[in-house]
This record gives sequence, C-alpha cells and structure tokens, in this order.
Amino acid sequence: MGGPFGFLSRLFARGGGYTRLVERFPASGGAPVGALHGETVMLANTVAYKRCVILGATAEGLYLRPSPPLATKHPAAFIPWGEVKRVERASLYWRSALRLVVGDPPIGEVTMLTQTYDALRRQVERISQAG
Repeated sequence: MGGPFGFLSRLFARGGGYTRLVERFPASGGAPVGALHGETVMLANTVAYKRCVILGATAEGLYLRPSPPLATKHPAAFIPWGEVKRVERASLYWRSALRLVVGDPPIGEVTMLTQTYDALRRQVERISQAG
C-alpha cells in the first residue's frame, strides 16, 4: 500500500506505538476463535483506530490487528497477559474505557471500551471452561 494512505498508515503505527508492540509481541497465528471485529482502540493515548480493529483473547494473551486495508502494513500483535502491567480507567469517545499499560518499563498502551474488555474477558472464561 503506497501513496498518501500508506504513508499515513505507517505514521500512525509509529506514533501510536503499534510498531513497538508488534516488534516485541508478534502474533504467530490468526485471530482466536470468537474474535471481535470492527472494534475501536486508542494507542498511546494519541492514535485512534475507530471501528477497524480485530481483537481476540485467549488464556495466554490479547490478539490485536487492524482490519484491511490497514492490515497490509500492520501485522498482528499478541500481547501476553503477563505483560499487561496495569489496567486503568479511561475514556474513549466520551464512554467508559480501560487502558492496558504494556511492559515494564511501558512500551505501549491499548485503550478499549469497557464493554469490549468485558466481552474479551468472557471469551477467556469460555475458553478456560471448555479446556
């Protein structure tokens, strides 16, 4: 993906910290079963991906990937839960949200709506009960 859209996509990935997350936590497979599509997240409290992110959760961690056309320049990240060092209350588009601070020292932040976080938590619980 080239041109102005490609340039902006790469700029957002760097500015929001997505590049650091993917470099440190590259995903080795596809989205987990039951992944949520079209979700909104904010990275590093600066770059918002509105209704264009795939989020999934397993007992091991959080899967994160922008949907096409961003996906061509944004590989998936898989953040182990042990790397989420703090969960803080936040606001995203004037709605209740949670900010996950990743790494110690922090290398990134992922903010998502509280209802999205709750859905991911239920997904992990279902997986744990089935296993």
